[in-house]
Amino acid sequence: MNAVADRLSAVGIEWEAWSDEDAAGQIEINLAPGDPLAVCDAWARTRQIMREVAFDLGRTVTFMAKPTAGYGQASHINLSLQRDGVNAFYAEEGPSETMRHAVGGLLATIEGNTSIVLPQITSYRRLVDLSGPPVTVSWGISNKTTAIRAVCGHPSYSRLEYRVPGADANLYLALAGVLAGVIAGLEREIEPPEPVAEMAWCMPPGEITRLPDTITKAAAALEADPILRDLLGSEFVDYWIGSRRWEWMQFHTAGGDPSADLSAWESARYFELP
Repeated sequence: MNAVADRLSAVGIEWEAWSDEDAAGQIEINLAPGDPLAVCDAWARTRQIMREVAFDLGRTVTFMAKPTAGYGQASHINLSLQRDGVNAFYAEEGPSETMRHAVGGLLATIEGNTSIVLPQITSYRRLVDLSGPPVTVSWGISNKTTAIRAVCGHPSYSRLEYRVPGADANLYLALAGVLAGVIAGLEREIEPPEPVAEMAWCMPPGEITRLPDTITKAAAALEADPILRDLLGSEFVDYWIGSRRWEWMQFHTAGGDPSADLSAWESARYFELP
């Protein structure tokens, strides 16, 4: 990671921190905030630099959502909104009205957007209660068990953390879906449900909606989502749904094992997928 940091600095990619995560050899790196396209570009270049450094050292890296039967890997997206240099998500009493409407739009589209931010068969193996990733359509203030965590209390760092995407997500597409939800929430003034104050895992059946937990359920949710279809366009949505159903068919006809914790087919297909 020292070599990665040196190379990031050499090419002008701003980063804030990196740290060990729970699994052996698992690293989290935090890129500096910026406009959406610039951050996506920095994300793509950072991943390529990590591959290059690993290769130089006789190693490899993977961005699979769950490369082993143990820990999974995420790509959390942190969002803030600046209006005339002021953080529109900040309010002294907690979430601002703008933040609430953004959350409302994100929750209204989160089931459909799951197909985009969890794109592969293995993506859904992360969604296990008590293991870290969110599993419900939920938001909470400083609650890391929910799908959307609201960080409040300061004009500089008040933000939303969208915690669903896996490390295998294409950030350009994932962020397009996330921003579509925010735009819809702001334009339509969508009010979210009450924030979840308790743990959002292991909740009684029927008490809270769970995220789609397979690639085909998520594709069906996207197909039924009028907001994402409107803002992302039917051409993209229909193509994406078809590609995810094709991926499901490949898994079930070319050697995938639904009963395995992680199948050899998945490792061969996704381990070094860009």
